[in-house]
Amino acid sequence: MLRAYRAVVALALAAAGLAGCDSTVGLDTTKSQFTNLYVAGACQVNNFDLVELSALLLNGPEASLTPNSKLRGQSATVGETIRPTDFRFSQISSAVGVEKQAFVEEPNGNGGRAGVALAPETVQFEYTGGLEAQDKPRLVVFLIDHSGSIAGLDRTGRFINGTETDKNDQRVTFFTQLVQGLPDPSSDTVSLVWFNDVPRILEEYATPTRNRDQILDGLNNQVVFGESGGTALAQALDATYDVVIAANSNLNPMVVLFTDGVEDEDALDLSAVTAKYAQNNVPVIVLDLQGRAGSELQVGRDRKLRDLACLTRGEYIYIERAEELTTSDSLLPRVRNRLVGAWKLRVRGDMGSAVAGNEAFLSTVLSATVGESEHSFPMENVSGSEDSRLWFFK
Repeated sequence: MLRAYRAVVALALAAAGLAGCDSTVGLDTTKSQFTNLYVAGACQVNNFDLVELSALLLNGPEASLTPNSKLRGQSATVGETIRPTDFRFSQISSAVGVEKQAFVEEPNGNGGRAGVALAPETVQFEYTGGLEAQDKPRLVVFLIDHSGSIAGLDRTGRFINGTETDKNDQRVTFFTQLVQGLPDPSSDTVSLVWFNDVPRILEEYATPTRNRDQILDGLNNQVVFGESGGTALAQALDATYDVVIAANSNLNPMVVLFTDGVEDEDALDLSAVTAKYAQNNVPVIVLDLQGRAGSELQVGRDRKLRDLACLTRGEYIYIERAEELTTSDSLLPRVRNRLVGAWKLRVRGDMGSAVAGNEAFLSTVLSATVGESEHSFPMENVSGSEDSRLWFFK
């Protein structure tokens, strides 16, 4: 408010004919603003007392603040001015009886709540694909589950009512919106692969292209209305790497994977292909749509998929219901901007003394102040809404 007031005064003085007044203070609309904060996901930790969060600082829904961004009215970049103390944790509204900034819960819900203290220690921006790849054009591979469980079919092709995970093809709507709003439409290339028992790598869609219409044709005319078979994810990832990613080493590759789960027989192979992606610095952003009770898939968060995201320096994003793909205000900007990178916030606390096992959910509110703006993101599980708690596993 003070800067805006000064600008108004300067304009009034300029109108009166007084020289030496700067009428542009705080009015430079070409510079970025801090408009929103999201926390993308959570990853494996070695020590519960020192964890890492991925925070996205946005300038509107389509632009991520990076270290080189300049905010309105400031000459220094965000990277030059941002500090760990710009981030704070506080209790969520439902944290009755919690005395500290956050609380943790055991996954089975039987351990009760334990209040924990959290203090940001360091913050730095990590470009997706690494610093050395940030100047390369992005190759964004859409890898989309096309298996029978999407439509409520088991592996024999038998329909089981109520087990459909995405019967209205809302994943197609989501990826359509994503391809239409990539971070750098002039240079980002896209490859589309879908899979069930086998990967479907068709040259006209899998070959990296800037032609959005080509990808939209594949999404709307090839991926929908024919789901069947199992979920051979490891095979799909392996083939995608060999056929698409390895053949385009001049690009900065990353994968956006949508799946509703992995059958047990694929688990061992998945760990091997996860290591392959990690060793070759190819991040995987996982959209894990939970399976339905009565199906052959796991209900709830999948550890194998979490490892795939975390070990490749990607992101794990849990989706409870397919409706979130089209109705969530945060999902699309979280994925779109995570393609650019994320602010990695290292946080020290006392979760170790509060967690008896190797797994815990963290509920809290993270607030950030950048420039003159402050925004918050709640991480909680409210009945009937999206579960945005952070999931930690040692």
